[in-house]
Amino acid sequence: MTKAEDVAFKEWLETLPEEFLACRDVRHAWGGENRFWSLQTSKYGLVRGRVLVCARCGAMKHQVMHQGIIIKSSMSYPSDYTKPAHATPGRVNSAEFRERLSLFTPIDSKAAPLPALAKMLERLKAK
Repeated sequence: MTKAEDVAFKEWLETLPEEFLACRDVRHAWGGENRFWSLQTSKYGLVRGRVLVCARCGAMKHQVMHQGIIIKSSMSYPSDYTKPAHATPGRVNSAEFRERLSLFTPIDSKAAPLPALAKMLERLKAK
């Protein structure tokens, strides 16, 4: 990765809204809206299509099914969801999205962590 690519990626990352970061961290929240389209004839016989819409970011998953089996799937994303071509080639580490997402979440120092998290933190302190 060149310095220019790294700078371009960091600039792009700063522009992402919280919803986009959450989807990149824990995946999309499918099921907010499902749309089916009618049966059509194809080389598979009769097929039905559906579009799943992410409740957080608005990404759409387009699927074609034959007898309930998904035979084709593709995605479309809101503008600015995908990184620009000139910013960091290849796959992006999810840790960078999680770190940026953590800046949106206020930290309540008086709140007790969940029991499972508290145990995990205690084990980490003991090491």
